[in-house]
Amino acid sequence: MVSRVGIGSPALCSLGASAVVPSPDPSASLSFTFDSGASRCFFRDSTTLTPLPVPAVVSLADPSSGPVVARSSTTLLCPAVPSGSLTGLHIPSFSRNLVGVGCLEDLGVTTTFPGHERYAVCTEAATGAPLPTFPRDPVSDLFTLDTVTPPAGATP
Repeated sequence: MVSRVGIGSPALCSLGASAVVPSPDPSASLSFTFDSGASRCFFRDSTTLTPLPVPAVVSLADPSSGPVVARSSTTLLCPAVPSGSLTGLHIPSFSRNLVGVGCLEDLGVTTTFPGHERYAVCTEAATGAPLPTFPRDPVSDLFTLDTVTPPAGATP
């Protein structure tokens, strides 16, 4: 039996040239990129790996890339969620850590794009408390959060 999940944007699911070794330092700088079309979170980086009971076949937006199989999940520290961490499928060949907007919603985070040309804002749904923004990178045109740079609730 195999679980199937998908990723929305071809720009987000490019595969890297080599696998990334799990980082032993959970406080290391991480970068997270929004993927509004992702059915889950998908991480290239990891701190701990948990084997999946059933491998998950990940369908990419660009079908010519072919599917990728995830065999474990990992949890990463992420300031954009009230609990401070996100769990996703570990796919070391990906070039980015992808955060599905639906995953954030499941964890009680509301995402809005009031300045969609420049940034995305996350707030705690229950309280309205601000969480870090995801600025739009002018080069890649992707909404990316670096866990070291932005303070909680920062707005451009």
